Amino acid sequence: MKQKKIYAIENELIMSKWDFNENEKEHIYPENILKGSHKKVHFICPNCKEKWVREIRREFISNGCPSCGGKEKVKHWMKTKLKNTKSLFITN
Repeated sequence: MKQKKIYAIENELIMSKWDFNENEKEHIYPENILKGSHKKVHFICPNCKEKWVREIRREFISNGCPSCGGKEKVKHWMKTKLKNTKSLFITN
């Protein structure tokens, strides 16, 4: 059985960091890049605006931004956790 090809454009976290301007200059488009690709692409952190270049396959397993690192994952987790438990803190 053939495995489904997964493209970068299908991953929300990757797309939230995708540097469209820099990648377009090099004719790199997320709909053409596979998840396991060794192609180096440009990213920009949505939190601190740091820019970096990394193989797409490594970005899928990394902590993200080299400056704020795993903090973006923690922030996302906290937002989700707080959103789901918000009703526990509301009293009438």
